Amino acid sequence: MNQILISLIKTAISRLKEGPFQEFINFLYIKKYMDDFVPVRNKRDKGSDGILFNETIIAVYAPEAYSLKALKKKTKNDHDSYVTNWKATHPKWSFILNGEFTSEAIQFIDSLNPDTEKLDINHIIDLIKSLQWGQLREVLQFLGVDEQFFINDVLHVVIDDLLKETDGDSEGIKHEAPAYMPDKIKLNYSPDDVDSAINEYQESLPILARLKEILKSYRDEEISAIKQKVISGYTALSGNFKDRLNALNQSLAGKNNRDDIYLLYVRVVLIHIFEACLIGKKVESEP
Repeated sequence: MNQILISLIKTAISRLKEGPFQEFINFLYIKKYMDDFVPVRNKRDKGSDGILFNETIIAVYAPEAYSLKALKKKTKNDHDSYVTNWKATHPKWSFILNGEFTSEAIQFIDSLNPDTEKLDINHIIDLIKSLQWGQLREVLQFLGVDEQFFINDVLHVVIDDLLKETDGDSEGIKHEAPAYMPDKIKLNYSPDDVDSAINEYQESLPILARLKEILKSYRDEEISAIKQKVISGYTALSGNFKDRLNALNQSLAGKNNRDDIYLLYVRVVLIHIFEACLIGKKVESEP
């Protein structure tokens, strides 16, 4: 994630207090750990805000106004409850804060239990970074972060990933004016696939427009290197256009080829290059 998106996420999390912050942690942990996390929502939770891997009891803290005195009281009460009700069966305790720990806070928590897992807002960001793109999108929606920042971030990552295995210094590849896409699609897809391909193109237009804006910040040589990578990959494949495009989509996604959002954004890059008359059959109006 870029620094702008990280800053927006931090701001959104820091604004969550008490119950809403616990709801967010529950949401985040379910996305990250799925069935390995069990939220505890009962008011008589005996000091547990959730159970992770059936061994770690978590305690969540997001005060309306932070003070070291209040934090000490909260952590001591939660830890006492943990020791009384959970420690015998759940050997680990985790304390989660929606801000940053001070050295005094860390020292006090360690005095209660030196093995405490202490997670502040920076650790929460690291956890969010580890999510797949689809999960990240849902987290951002939960936090109310503008979708455009997500789109920008994914596109930058996809472009930078595509550049990793190129020298970024290819000779210029001419980017022709786009053909009328329905005609180009009809020429390259079977009749049964034309409607779905046109729909895919139309649905991709908002992201495609953003991609074209983002590419303006890259050097011409870098853009040419990406185009050459796509052209070479496409040329090396056999079969009809649809099968070659799908195979290339999976190949260029690499280790992220099971992440639907990442695959989608790689696909938008391929659609951009298809639209630019660089792969697939050309209609008569194209040079």
